[in-house]
Amino acid sequence: SEYGAGRSSMAPVSLLSSMSRDRWSKHRHDLLASNPTNSSSIVAIEEALFAVNIRHHPSRLPENLTEYCRDMLYTHSDTPESYGTHCWFDKSFTIMLFTDGRAGWYVEHTASDAPIPSIMVEYVMCTAEKGYENKVYCTKPRPPPLHAGPAPPTLLQWDLKGVEVAGRLAEARTELSAMLKGFHYAASLDGAAGEEKCNGIGSDRIKKCGCSPDAFVQAAIQVAGVAYFGKGMLTYESAALRAFAKGRTETIRSASEKMLAIPALLAAYKKSNSPQDRKRAGEALREACKAHSNQTREAGLGQGCDRHLLALKLQAVTTGEPSPALFNTAAWQLPFTISTSQTPLAQLHP
Repeated sequence: SEYGAGRSSMAPVSLLSSMSRDRWSKHRHDLLASNPTNSSSIVAIEEALFAVNIRHHPSRLPENLTEYCRDMLYTHSDTPESYGTHCWFDKSFTIMLFTDGRAGWYVEHTASDAPIPSIMVEYVMCTAEKGYENKVYCTKPRPPPLHAGPAPPTLLQWDLKGVEVAGRLAEARTELSAMLKGFHYAASLDGAAGEEKCNGIGSDRIKKCGCSPDAFVQAAIQVAGVAYFGKGMLTYESAALRAFAKGRTETIRSASEKMLAIPALLAAYKKSNSPQDRKRAGEALREACKAHSNQTREAGLGQGCDRHLLALKLQAVTTGEPSPALFNTAAWQLPFTISTSQTPLAQLHP
């Protein structure tokens, strides 16, 4: 067919799930209503706990960690025709398996924040990889309960006669290609992919300097951000609200005055190489890290401001009340140019 040969001859319906929520919702509704075959396939996909994707690379496997991650994100090919055809993007999570034994998880963010799937992956590593239990707090796994073997796989079918799909797939491909235009992704793990390995710097050494590792990295991001943008930029960092029922995240505004003072102090020390400037920069770094840690703690206790203000704005929108003047100010409308997150692992796995 126009889409390929064998199993690939069917239209890549999964590509539609990469579209913006409103468009995909409409196309999904149309597919469910079109005929029992399409409805049955969508229900089977959506009712599954998760998906497994066996990646096939006819020419070559990814050569480094960046390529593996790029492959899982949207494609292994440089041709836009293949973008987004490998994954049902609405699935809770998809386990990507490569023919060289490597694996990765592709997670849909709506259902949970990053620590949840990360802990799941860590648990799998604890129970499957010999020696991994020495890296995190794993205890001996319990034997799994005995069940009947899995049902044999069944190829899902699509009956697209009378369904307008070609134009929608072209629209989805154009939308995804536009989103990926200028998208750059790089991944590094202990110097993988020939990238420079970061030796001698880790959480223990940072703590000995009197800084929180998270705050230290946020300070480094601000230094890099000022070097790249020429000025401080509004920076988002997520704080977990899992201590609260149905809690998700609060905002940590990392680009504080104390954080943004560090780039200039480091530049001064680099220029003078004087002990006085080094001491001044070090003291400012520790003070900024302390303030950042306090803000992180307050956000995690529900004492941040952004979710509270968002609730006030949504209340005005849903009740028809005029929007408070604050939300029309230039300060409020500043975009978060830098978005960051941290996912602490090494949990206790009973």
